[in-house]
Formats: sequence, structure tokens, C-alpha cells
Amino acid sequence: MGPEIWSHRGASYLSFENTLEAFEVGADLGATGYELDLVLTRDDQLAVYHDLTLSESTNVEDLFGPERARADGEFYVRDFDMDELRILTLEMSPNDAGVRNELALDPANPVGQAPDYVYRIPSYDEALDLAEGKLDGQKVLTEVKLEEDGSPGERALIIDLLVGQWETRGYVEGASPVVVQSFSQAFMAEIDARLAGTDLDVPTYQLDALMLTLDGAPETQEGLNALVADLYGDLDGLALFAGLYLTTDAPFQEFVNPAELDFVEAASLAGLETYVWTLSLPDGVALDTYYDWLLDPSTPIDFGMQYQELYALGLDGIITDTPDVAVATYRDFITPIPLPAGGLLLLSGLTLLVLRRRRERS
Repeated sequence: MGPEIWSHRGASYLSFENTLEAFEVGADLGATGYELDLVLTRDDQLAVYHDLTLSESTNVEDLFGPERARADGEFYVRDFDMDELRILTLEMSPNDAGVRNELALDPANPVGQAPDYVYRIPSYDEALDLAEGKLDGQKVLTEVKLEEDGSPGERALIIDLLVGQWETRGYVEGASPVVVQSFSQAFMAEIDARLAGTDLDVPTYQLDALMLTLDGAPETQEGLNALVADLYGDLDGLALFAGLYLTTDAPFQEFVNPAELDFVEAASLAGLETYVWTLSLPDGVALDTYYDWLLDPSTPIDFGMQYQELYALGLDGIITDTPDVAVATYRDFITPIPLPAGGLLLLSGLTLLVLRRRRERS
């Protein structure tokens, strides 16, 4: 069956991240589902947005004035109602500002929008509605953002909001498109315990990146196996930084996993599934080369080794900025043929996609 392919904040190389448009692009390019970030608003709703502050990526000061900033000069999502967030214009992505946006607003981009198109911040309601409606069949990897661990009250409120949403929508076994994850261990422990008392079918994944750099981190495989089982054994899975996995091209592996310990083994022994985040363009593939390939998938590109090695580990999910690359490399992994020929398998689908998007614009 292969790993689930999650479009990271939607297909965030080709659209504005964490928007409904980006989720649609990810689905069009073959993703299993879309990963998104949630932040709490002033009126206790869940906004789909990556950062806790708005200044760097929206026109918040132009619309609301400097008086809505806190003493540190920042405009916090928590200080705005959802209806106020909806009227903001997304001006750049919080990360890699400008790079992804150039593609999102490039008229030549077959899955992009016109240069004057306005992207907005959606609510979690809208993101779930999309998965139940236009993108029926897509899954939603829900990441909860908290500053540090948040307060106990904030965590409890978010859990109430999520569980209430999921129960209202009937996300029981066989009918749930949702997976939930967070970097906060306290939050994940609390929501896992809460879910255990319901009929909901929502897998719980712990996000982690630098476990092995902590004081007292295990230096042996046996120690890692015991630690993973102790910390996360009640959950359903781990979503780990790519550098923690043992692959040739893993970034920062010598820093985050200096003893080259096997997280797949540790997770498996604890009964956990494993995801990896976040894959982008492999080393040696320039953005303009990728764009040429997007427009014509028969363009020869060596997408590098890391995708192939991660597939060989038997991971359960790949979180990626470029789901089209993940789909192409997985097809090449299970049917070893030269990648340009493998890319041809995508050509008909992308051509139909281009024609459909152009009809939508006209």
C-alpha cells in the first residue's frame, strides 16, 4: 500500500501554505492528505496558521493599526477573532518568505493563481469541510501549535474544541479522516487520554526533533527502545525530523542522531507507527529545475537518494512540501525504471490538472 503522502501545510512550494488552495493543490498532485497547523483565536476558535504571531506574513498592522500589538510590538493570533483573521491578506509565507510565493502567483504555474489573487487564513472548520466535501477522501494531519507547552487551561480548551468538532462530525472508526500531532508532550498525553474515553478514531502522533541532544539521552539502541516505549508507548505514532533517520542524505544527522540509533526499530517495538518531516527538494535539485519538471514531468531530474532510502525503511507517512515528487519517487521505488520514464506516468494527470485549472480561471 505504501506510506501516506502528506502535503506539508498543503503543497507549500506551489501555493500559499496553510490555505484551502494549498490543500487542493496537494490533493491534485497525489497526496493522501494535507498537514495543517492550528492556533487558538481570541474568540476560542481554531485558525489554520503556522505562527503564533501575524506581523511577518499578513497586512495586520495596515488593517488594525499598531494599537492591536502587544508590548513587544507583535500581533498575536490569540488577540484576534476568527472573523478578523479572515479579512487579513496573506502577504508571504512565515517561512522561506517570498520563495514559495513567487511560484504560487506565477501565471505559468499550472496549479497557481493570478498575481493579484488574495489568499486568506481559513478556520479548522473550513479545512475539515473541504475534506468532507470537495476533497472527499483526503485525510487531515492536524498539528496543534503551542508556545512552550501552553498553560493547562489552554491545552484543555483546545482539546475540548477538537473533540467537540470530531464528535459532531462523527469521526468514529471507518469515518475519520483525522490524525492529530503536536510537539507538546503534555498536550499529546492529555488528548490521548481524553480520546480513550470516547468512540472517536483519531490517531495520536508525537512530533519530535532533538530528543537525542537532551541531557541523559540514550547512547545505545536498547536505551532508545526503552525511552521511546516509556515516553510515547500510549500513543499511536511518532512523527520525527528527517535527520533522525538513518539515510545517506539526512540533514544534521551527525548532530541530532550522533550514535546512529534506529528510531524505526524503537517505534516498532513500542507498537508505534512512524512519519518523517519535512521533505523538500533533495540536495542538488534547484527550484527552477523542479519547476521545469512540474511543467513537463518527462524532464530528466535525479531527485536524489533520501526519498528512496526512507521508503526502504518502511515508514508509514512522508510529510513533504512537494507531494508530486513523493508520488513520483515512490512509483520509481516500487517499479524501478529510470525516473524520467517514471515521470511520464504523471504527465497525463498533470496535463489534465493544468487544463482544469485554466478552465477554472477563465
